[in-house]
Amino acid sequence: MKTIQTWIFSFASLGLISMAPSASFASFEFSPIITTLAPSGPNASASFSVQNADETKLPVQISIVHRNPDIDGKEDLKDTPDIEELFQIFPAQIVLAPKERRTVRINWIGDPNVKQELAFRVIAEELPINLEDPNKTYTKPVAKIRIATKYVGSLYISPKGATSDLVASGFPSEDKKKLILEIQNKGTRHQPLARTKVKLKPLDKNTEFEIPAKISAVLNRENVLAGKTRRISLPWPDNVPMGPAQVILELPKE
Repeated sequence: MKTIQTWIFSFASLGLISMAPSASFASFEFSPIITTLAPSGPNASASFSVQNADETKLPVQISIVHRNPDIDGKEDLKDTPDIEELFQIFPAQIVLAPKERRTVRINWIGDPNVKQELAFRVIAEELPINLEDPNKTYTKPVAKIRIATKYVGSLYISPKGATSDLVASGFPSEDKKKLILEIQNKGTRHQPLARTKVKLKPLDKNTEFEIPAKISAVLNRENVLAGKTRRISLPWPDNVPMGPAQVILELPKE
C-alpha cells in the first residue's frame, strides 16, 4: 500500500530581519541570515554555514531570488533565469551526514558597477526526499508528517558609499482610527526601521508629539529597500490630535 507523506514547511521571513525556525523544530541550521556583499573585489563573496541537527542524512538546497516587495511589504519569491548570471553558489545542493557542518560559498558575478543597492533573498530549504528509505513499500496505508525546515535570509549587493534617504508622510485612515505612514527611500541603501522614533507635528499647531514606543514598535520589523516605498499602519496615538500632520522620523545612531 502507498505511504501518504505530508511535508510541513516551517520558516519565517521579515522585511527587516529574516528569522530562523524555532530550534526545537529546525532540522538544520543556516547562517548568517543577513549578508551584504560588495559588487566587486574580495567582498563580493561570502561563506554560509549549514549544519545538520538531525541524526539522519539531510538534503538541503540553496537558492537566490529577487526581492521586490509591494508597498505593503508583501513579497512574491519566484525563481528567475537571470539569477544564474548574477550569482555562483558552491554547492547549490548538498547532502549532510548526521550532525555534519558544511560551508556554502556565494559569489556575486553580476554588474561590478551597480549604483544602487540590490536586494535578494537567499533561501536554504530541506528537500522533501527520504534518503533513508526512498523506495520502501508498505502493506497498510501509512500517514507520515515531516516538518521540513526553510530559511529565508536577506542578501544585499551594496556599492561603496550607498546611503539611505527617507521621506515620510502620514494621514488618518478612513475610519479615523489609524495612522497610515508612507515611507519612501530615495537613497541607494536599504534602511531598517528598528528603534526609529516617530513624531507628528499637526499642521495647525507648532508642537511635536512623539508616538509612544509601544505603538511605534511595529516598525522594529520593517525595512525600506532602496528606491522603494512602504505603507505601514499604526493605531492613532491618543496623545496626538486627529488631522493632517508632518511626520518626523528619528533613526537610531549606527
